[in-house]
Amino acid sequence: MSDTEEHSAVRPDLIAEVARSATTFWKLELTSGLDAGDTSLRDPDTGYVYILPRPHPERPIANWSDIEDHDIVVVDRHGAIVMANDMEPTVELETHLGIYDARPDVHAIVHSHGEWSQIFSALRCDIPTYTSETYLIAGLGPIRCAPSGGVATPEVARQAVEALGPRSKAALLPSHGAVCCGCSFEEAFHVARMVERAARQATFIRLLGGAPQMTLLDLMSPERYEKMQAAAQAAGETVEDVLARSL
Repeated sequence: MSDTEEHSAVRPDLIAEVARSATTFWKLELTSGLDAGDTSLRDPDTGYVYILPRPHPERPIANWSDIEDHDIVVVDRHGAIVMANDMEPTVELETHLGIYDARPDVHAIVHSHGEWSQIFSALRCDIPTYTSETYLIAGLGPIRCAPSGGVATPEVARQAVEALGPRSKAALLPSHGAVCCGCSFEEAFHVARMVERAARQATFIRLLGGAPQMTLLDLMSPERYEKMQAAAQAAGETVEDVLARSL
């Protein structure tokens, strides 16, 4: 594809959507300021990723609400620049690309630096999920924390993908933040809010003496679970695999 063809495939509406997501990101307090965290969107038709930029000496970022359409960077699925307007993509580009490559169901990512989830991130602990809305976004389990990886490294990209697994829409990056995924920004931001909710609930529940991690038996009767388990096993699957397709 020629440079002209590549540019003609860039969608202004997706550029605008990513720019708006930066303001939403700031207003929801999922970023502490400057360029902490980032967001991106994947166009399923071209595979292009529309992503927030890193600061530039001539374009400092006080917080993400400063972002305008012309600041957004577009790359192909391998990270090659398609359109940049003299900006470079966020340093966490590799993590976004790794998740998109591993999870075809994901088309939007919010890499948050939310205060409550960062507590568990700093502790390098999974976030238990005690309620249905948090249990479901975690892929029917706790929100996993990657064991290692650093910041903006190939290792953190691999670890993020592993912590997400095939079902979860959220994972923690140690002493860093969280990756929250969805088929759209609407879903990815909902997931980010639920991650903060899960972390806040877990903190208070532990202070009050603790509670067991939610399981499928909290959502259905033992009899129904046994029937679903028999049907799933006959198909070579687990109940979690079957239910995850409907999430």
